[in-house]
Amino acid sequence: MIRAHLTRARVLVLTAFVLVIAALVAGSAVLFGQTRQAEADSAARDSAQEAGKTLVPKVLSYNYQTLQADIANATGAATGNFKQNLQALMTQVVQPTATNDNVVTKASVTHTAVVDGHGGDVVLLVLLSQESTSRNQPTPVVSTSSARVQLHRDGDRWLVADLQPL
Repeated sequence: MIRAHLTRARVLVLTAFVLVIAALVAGSAVLFGQTRQAEADSAARDSAQEAGKTLVPKVLSYNYQTLQADIANATGAATGNFKQNLQALMTQVVQPTATNDNVVTKASVTHTAVVDGHGGDVVLLVLLSQESTSRNQPTPVVSTSSARVQLHRDGDRWLVADLQPL
C-alpha cells in the first residue's frame, strides 16, 4: 500500500513536471513569435521612414517644363484613392497654374517620425520644406510645413496612400 502510494505520488509529480515543461515551451514559442513580429514591425517602420524621405518630394515637387514626367512620378509614388485624387489635382489644378505661371516647386523632407505602423501600413509625421519660383516671383520663396503621410507596402516597395497637411 505504501509502495502504491509512492508510485502514485511519483506519477503525479512527473505529470506536473511534464505539464510545467510543456507550458514553458508553449510560452517560449509565443514570446518568440511576438518578438519576431515586433522585429518585423520595427524593420517595416524603419524602411517606411526612409521611403518617405524620397516619396514625399516626388509627390510634392514639379516643374512646368517637365510637368508630364513630374505628374507620372508623383502618381507612380502613390496608391489607392490618394493616387486617383492626386492625378486629378495635378491635371486639373496644378498643371494649368504651373504652365501659365512657369511654376517650379521643389519639396524636400527635413525630418520624419513614425506615428504608427504595423506590417504593411505605416503613418509618418513629415516635416518638409518647399522652394517655389514662378514668372511673377523669380526669387525662390521657401516655406515649411508638416504632413501626416500614410505609406502602404506594395510588394517590395512603399507607396503614399494618403498625405494630409497639418
